[in-house]
Amino acid sequence: SVASLLEVVNSLSVETAILVGHGPGIPGLAVTLADEESSDKVHSIHMKYPTAAITVLESDLPWEQWRAHTARIVDFVTPKDALN
Repeated sequence: SVASLLEVVNSLSVETAILVGHGPGIPGLAVTLADEESSDKVHSIHMKYPTAAITVLESDLPWEQWRAHTARIVDFVTPKDALN
């Protein structure tokens, strides 16, 4: 669930992390964390989050302070995008 994944994010003690999972948790977490500047990418995620898609988020906050709307989606790439 998004809540369980957010607990994992909030407990991280590294500078950079990769979460690997599947829907609806991973796309749900990305949409939940996304700030207003990420609205175009949020729309794309809502349209379709295919297998092997990647969402890259960043924030100036430490992991334990990540909550809804506190991160920017800097990239959303689907396998089809990667082939083009």
